[in-house]
Amino acid sequence: MLINNAGIVSGKTTLDLTDAMIERTMQVNTTSHMHTIREFLPDMIANKKGHIVSIASMAGMAGIPGLPDYCASKWGAIAIDESLRGELKKSGHYDYIKTTCICPYYINTGMFEGAKRSFPLYILSPEEVVTRIVNAIRQEEAYVVVPWRGNVIFLTKILPTSWVDRISSVLGISSSMDDFKGRGAMVNRIPGLDLQKIK
Repeated sequence: MLINNAGIVSGKTTLDLTDAMIERTMQVNTTSHMHTIREFLPDMIANKKGHIVSIASMAGMAGIPGLPDYCASKWGAIAIDESLRGELKKSGHYDYIKTTCICPYYINTGMFEGAKRSFPLYILSPEEVVTRIVNAIRQEEAYVVVPWRGNVIFLTKILPTSWVDRISSVLGISSSMDDFKGRGAMVNRIPGLDLQKIK
């Protein structure tokens, strides 16, 4: 089993991000999925057994102010999972190699310290998310939104953009990152990160 769980967040607006921050977010949250899948998938195919789990985010299902690079990277993670699932089905390997994509709301791990809840969602506990992930793997679910009520986001895809923007504002989605603090200095969270290069 392969679980792609690595993730980082900058929590900065488009103009406040640096090139290095953007590249690091994409490398860790998205590109790494491609590398690990390409490394382990051949053996799964050879053994006719495997499960690839992608920990994405609800932020990969909609753009959120203050999370442009993170949203883009998680959109990428979801797309990789969907493409892989299609490839496995097309090649006949999906009978014994499953994929599961997990899209949680903000989790109370410190990574999103300061982020706010937005109706009808709430800040998730790590225990709730882990339990849901384990159950999703056991049940071989392809796509999981945590919490379940988050599936309401799919309804927004059929609404006019102006409506979605208004709803996002009223429900607090567009302001959910206004007080973001995160875990502190990036240099303490990302090994090998040279702050001089991102200033």
